[in-house]
Amino acid sequence: MSSTFRPTTPGDAGAIVNLMRNVFGMAADHPGLQREQMEWKYWRPHQGWEGSRSYVLERDGEIAAHGAVMPLRLVWGERRLRVVNLIDWAARRDRPGAGVTLLQRIARLADGVFTAGGSEEALRVTPAFGFKPSPPARRFALPLRPMARLRHDGLRSWKPAARLARDLCWRLRARVATPAGWSAVRLREDQIPDPLPGIR
Repeated sequence: MSSTFRPTTPGDAGAIVNLMRNVFGMAADHPGLQREQMEWKYWRPHQGWEGSRSYVLERDGEIAAHGAVMPLRLVWGERRLRVVNLIDWAARRDRPGAGVTLLQRIARLADGVFTAGGSEEALRVTPAFGFKPSPPARRFALPLRPMARLRHDGLRSWKPAARLARDLCWRLRARVATPAGWSAVRLREDQIPDPLPGIR
């Protein structure tokens, strides 16, 4: 059984959609399967990656697995690492090992790979390849102008009123004083320094 690992082109869009629908049960009108979204994620030029960011593993002329990369730069002390976040990783169930092989091939294209979330199956197999869980990410929110959203959304149902009550509670509980030693200055876009000079 011959296998081919290759980057995709827009001509592969239909086959990728079919694979994603079969593996994940996605509806045909799912936003992630729309042509414009796929063009943006996979094939539009990106300053951190040369060429297509979408890859497939073909077996006997059929797509057995697909995965795409979100290129990132990781600064670790003096080191500058090219890291990818693997997205849209899917493999046909009747092609055992295809997803793992695709992951291994993509891993060779960068200094490191990480995934965020994923299917139960993906979360089950990734530790066998050296992936280690990191502490969960926390999300924080501070509504700055709770009334502005209400003016925009109106009171068409009970949800905007409930959201306003929640946002007002969060706002009232929030610490609004500037911590000692902190300050803020508004900068124009051209005044913002490059956080990662020389590694793009």
